[in-house]
Amino acid sequence: MPTRQLPLVVDHAAEEGRLPLPLKIALGEQLVEVIGAGTKVPTRRVVEVSNSVDDQSSLTIRVVQGASNRPEANAPVGTYVIGDIPKAPRGTLAIQLAFEVTPSLGFNLYASSADQEHEIDLVNPGQALGAKAITALMEEEDRDALPPFDGTYDRAAFHHQAIADEALAEDQAYVHTGMFLGWLVDNGLCKPGFLAQAGAEFAQFQARKLSAPQLYKTWKGHLHEDMLSESGNAFARHYFDFDRGQYLEDYQAVLAPEGATLLAVQDNWENFHRISARIRERFEAFKSR
Repeated sequence: MPTRQLPLVVDHAAEEGRLPLPLKIALGEQLVEVIGAGTKVPTRRVVEVSNSVDDQSSLTIRVVQGASNRPEANAPVGTYVIGDIPKAPRGTLAIQLAFEVTPSLGFNLYASSADQEHEIDLVNPGQALGAKAITALMEEEDRDALPPFDGTYDRAAFHHQAIADEALAEDQAYVHTGMFLGWLVDNGLCKPGFLAQAGAEFAQFQARKLSAPQLYKTWKGHLHEDMLSESGNAFARHYFDFDRGQYLEDYQAVLAPEGATLLAVQDNWENFHRISARIRERFEAFKSR
């Protein structure tokens, strides 16, 4: 059964029969758009997710609406807790989330798995938006226009404030990008000249005496296009880019337990092997395209 229907907008002179703002799922620091702005209503979209830990009993979904790439710059629709999930090893249970927008711009969420429809609790409902709020959210898109790519994929320094806000150890700023860099090194997607300069640190990583995030830290926590081969850059721009790629979504799904943030993922070889397997799948799909 769905939760009670939530109104998405009030007193808004939008084009009749269309959704004024996109609906998205917030996954850690990344947003995944489910229904785009301007979509004719009524409409229904289905997204499939999987359990992220063994024997997971519930799933929390946060739905927002807005044009911004930043989760905090969008308006919350509601936080939903889906219960009675069948016990299964992580990644093996397919859960279908059905997002429904009614003709009157109301919102419903349904969840099912293995022919079972799940009860959903709405734990944090948002407020319906008026015309002024919608205009402000639309203007956020202009403020979020992406600058030209300067060659930097990520820096650990970009995440220091978030690390401090979550009261985590400083080394956590190196983990998520370090895992990706380690996979690139393992798969020959870095420039040979760069690896030669890395010297002892590269050899220690190959011998598994230095973890991928530790390797990233010795390289000043900076992932730049000059470090990667042509193929490495092509894949990184497609997959790792935080605004357009899928890496953070995969990282959250594979490594972050229910309720934890991606910045809290631990630096260990088990986690490195798990995310490496997912990156390999994405890379093979990218090559086939």
